[in-house]
Parts: sequence; structure tokens; C-alpha cells
Amino acid sequence: MGPRKLTVLEQLNSPDWKVRVEGIVVVACILAKRSPPDYEGQKMPTLPPSDIFAPTLAKLFNDPQSEVVEHLVAPEVLAELAKVVPMEQIIPKVLLLSEGDDEQHAQPINASTMPALKRLMTDVEATDLLLKIIQSMKTSGVLTKKLVPGSFTPTQKRKITHGGLVWLNELAERCVSGMPNVFFSDRTSYKQIVNRFIQMMSTMKPPNTQMLATLLKNLQRLDEEAFNKTLSTYEPAIAKELRRSWGLNIEEDESIIVEERVADVEQVLGSVPEVGGAVSMSRPESVHAPPAPRPATPPPLSTGAEDGLGNLPALPEKPEVPNVLDPNVASRKIVRQDENPSIKVYQDPVVESNGAIDTAIPLERSTLATNKEWQNYGKLNTSATGSPKASGDSGRLLQSLIMKLQNRDMDTQAFRKLIGVARENPVREPLQEANRESVHDIWQGGSVFRELLVTLLEYLMAEDIEPSRATDLRVQGLLVLKQLLSKAAPYFDRHEAEILTTLISLRGKYPQHSQITTAIEEISEEYLMVADPKVGIAAILDLNLPAGNPTYRPATQSWSMSLQCLAALVGTSKPSALEPQYMRLGQLALKVCNAAFHCSTSC
Repeated sequence: MGPRKLTVLEQLNSPDWKVRVEGIVVVACILAKRSPPDYEGQKMPTLPPSDIFAPTLAKLFNDPQSEVVEHLVAPEVLAELAKVVPMEQIIPKVLLLSEGDDEQHAQPINASTMPALKRLMTDVEATDLLLKIIQSMKTSGVLTKKLVPGSFTPTQKRKITHGGLVWLNELAERCVSGMPNVFFSDRTSYKQIVNRFIQMMSTMKPPNTQMLATLLKNLQRLDEEAFNKTLSTYEPAIAKELRRSWGLNIEEDESIIVEERVADVEQVLGSVPEVGGAVSMSRPESVHAPPAPRPATPPPLSTGAEDGLGNLPALPEKPEVPNVLDPNVASRKIVRQDENPSIKVYQDPVVESNGAIDTAIPLERSTLATNKEWQNYGKLNTSATGSPKASGDSGRLLQSLIMKLQNRDMDTQAFRKLIGVARENPVREPLQEANRESVHDIWQGGSVFRELLVTLLEYLMAEDIEPSRATDLRVQGLLVLKQLLSKAAPYFDRHEAEILTTLISLRGKYPQHSQITTAIEEISEEYLMVADPKVGIAAILDLNLPAGNPTYRPATQSWSMSLQCLAALVGTSKPSALEPQYMRLGQLALKVCNAAFHCSTSC
């Protein structure tokens, strides 16, 4: 007799991932009512009880071996898997597999698993889940266990987001073609979705940007009036970028504002009576006829008007001025009714078209401060961000926090203050400098920033931090570094060696700490986009090939991260820039191959 065949449960729990895959194949055949491989002419195996089978499948879904997960989400097993694993956890894994770089593995997922997954839920259910998953991919660090167990790297999050946008775009297109979907047909829900995705336009990165623009175009087709009204509430730059993504021509010149026509009195009220003449009640035949031009000189007054003016008292030849030398006048007590009399301003007489003279009305100006005085007072006493007073306070606070970093006297509250200073004082934009806007730079052209960055990196690598709080404080320090990279990226120039060395060393120092690991991966991925590849490659080679110690190798996690960063920098470099490092790159490649060979033989 041959060796006893393993049961399905024994195969699924085997330490050998190939045996686990064979067990999943057997499960798929049983569910499809087909004979498993090597079972022709033999008794069909049976599935274990549900109370044991369900947790086993759930455990395999988080298997570190990708081949196991790929077989687990096969169409035959997927329906059974959905009974024990929430869809909130299945969808991100399937999307990640479908967006894989290896076409050999991604093709069967897109061809069979994705259609089977879409058949397991309605359009409304899929829309709801995809909105939650895409929103969760914007969250840094470890995601909630209810939604997605474990954590995804920033690259994996972008792939999951891209797959979710592709799927959501298909649902929007189906709704455009007439398939009802309450998430898109309900006005309130529609506006929330549009707002959410328009906000993502400013933070999304390629290749997700184009897919997001396509989704927004289909959302506009669903309700163009509501979409355009919502889009008008955002900054013009976002609307321009969106229309540019749609392939529309964007006019850079400002739109010409057409002035409204000023209404004429006669067009509104008809003709007005003449002074001293008969009242005309007739209206002009054409309301839109232009008004008659005003005469250069006023016409003579009528006879009746002259008779009326003749009854007025004559004006004095000159104003009466009391003689203060007269004892009768000097003896009288002069009483001032107002210690601060208002200043009376008279306008010049205006001659109307009918010859009447408009009497000037005195305008009183209060004795309070003038508008210019209030403006000057506001400039001196304003506390808004960017004012000299507020900037001076921020500068003093920054210097105080740098001193606390140097003295290892930081706590969570101090780190939060430092994050706030970085957030509220971004590096000046070129447009601001071109427009000569007065922006106070607390970084002083980079000198203060350089002092802060060097001190922060030294703090992250310091060994004299209180051990009980060292991990939490380093997490806060990494958040500060991330905020600085977001707001002051131009000042990171020429700091590649210190930053990459610190991040790579910390990765090996905390191999199992999820918060530090995630923060380091996010910072390094963002930093590699702005770092000088030539300087970065030299820094990583110096770290892995130290002079005088050819056998040196950093911790495993540091070793792996340094190689990943090196591959990214090499991929963005031109051959001419790499030529000076060809020899050292070859030495490192040989060192990696020898390390892998020794690891495989020892294992």
C-alpha cells in the first residue's frame, strides 16, 4: 500500500506552502463537484466541519505566501470564503492581486476572480464597500481591523485605490446607461461622493489621477448642474486641472467681465416735469430710445421761476464778523456748544439737465480715527498667521523646541507644537516671490531648517532617550519629519546621506513595530521622489560597503530597505550618471548574491 493521503484539514494547515496550495485545489474541486487530482477511481475526500473549516480559511486568507492567497480567491472557493471572511477584507486583497506587476499572476485574477467577486454583490453594495475602502486607503498607518486586517505599504495602497477607482468607474458608467444605483441617484449622496473625489484631485498621484478624472467625468454626466455647482465652490486651480485631465482647452487669460448697463431715469420713470413749465405725462414712444444729450450750458429760467426768486431776501454783501474790541461784545460770554465740532464738507454745486442747481448738503465727518489710521493700527496689532508679530512668536517657539530637542527634553506635547509650526509655515512659493508678497520666512532661507533637521535626525538615532518612552517619542519625531517633507521639501536638498542613513538604520532597529515601520516606508517613498539620485546612491553604497569592513552587513530589515531604495534611485537615473558607481554597484550585487546563497544553504 502507498503512503496515506493527507486529509483536507492537514493539507490546509501544512507548514509547506505548496501542500497548502494542493489542499486549496482539493477544496475547489470538492465544491465544484469534480474529482481532485490523484483521486481518480478513489473515494472523494470530504470537507471538515464548518466550525473548523471556517477559521482555517480565514487564517489562509492572511497567508504570507501570495500563491496561497491567489488559489484561495479562485472562483470555486471565493463564494465559500465570503461566508467566513467579510467582504471589506476580501475586496482589498483581490484588488491588490489584480493590480500586481507580474502579468502572469494578475491575468487570471482579472479574468476569473474579479468577475466572480462582482457577482457576489449588487451594484449598491459594491459602491458602498468601494467608497469605504478608497477612503480608508488615504489613512496612514495600520487600518482598522474591521475594514482591513494588518497594514499596507503606500505602494500597495495606491494599487488598491487604482483598482477601486476602476471598479467604481464601471458602476458609474452602468448608472449612466440606465442601471439604477441609489448612491448616484440620491441628490444628497451624489453631492457627498462628488465632494469626496474632487478633494482627492489635489492629493492623488499618477497613475490614479487619470482614473479619478475619468470617474469624475462620468459623475458629471449623471447630473451636470449639481456637479458644476459643487465644482465652482473649489479653488479655480482644481477645476482647471480637472478640465485639463478631460482634454479640454484651458484659457489661461482671465474671463472678461461684462459691465451691466446703467439704467436711465426716463427709461424707468418716463419723462419728468420741467421747472416752471407744464407737466408732461406722456412717456416716450420707445422706452429703449437713448436719452437726449445734456446741454453744455443750462437753459434760461422761465418767467414764473424768475418771479419766485424775486421774493427771496437779498444776500448780505459780506458776512458779519463781531468786533472783539467792542466792549459790549467782549463782555458777553461766548459759549462753545461743542468742544469737538464736526467738520462740514461742502460739495460743488451740480447743474442738472433741466437747469436746476442741486444744493450741496454738508457731510459730517466724525472725530474718530480715520480709515487709514485703523488700517495702520490693524497692521501693527494683527495676530493673523503670517503677520510680523505671529511670525516672531513662531520663530521664538521654533528656537525653543530646537533647544529642547538638543537637550533630549521632548514630550508628546512639544512634538505636536513642532508639527504645528511646520504646518503653519510652509516654504514660500515662487509665485509669491514673483508678486513681491511679504511673507516672513521663519526658516531664514534654510539655515534654521538645516539646524532643525540635523537636530531631529540626531534625536531619532540618540541612545540617551528614556527607554520607557523612546519608541513613542521616535514615532512623534518621524511624524515631524513627515510634516517637514510635506511643507518644506525644497530645503531637503543636500541632506540625502543623513536622511537615508537614519531611516534605514531605524528600520532595522524596530523590525516589528508597525507604526514606526509604516512611517518610515511612507517618508522614504516620498523622499525618494525629491532626493538627488546621484547623492542618494552614493550614500547607500557607503552604508552597505564601508571602507575597511568588506564583510559588514546591516540588520536584515535595514539591508532589505537599503536595497529597495537603491533600486528606486537607480531606476530613475541615467546611465551616464551611474557610470562612476558601476564598480561599487557590482560589488554590492555580488555581496547580495553571496548572502542569499549562504542563507539558502544554511536553511
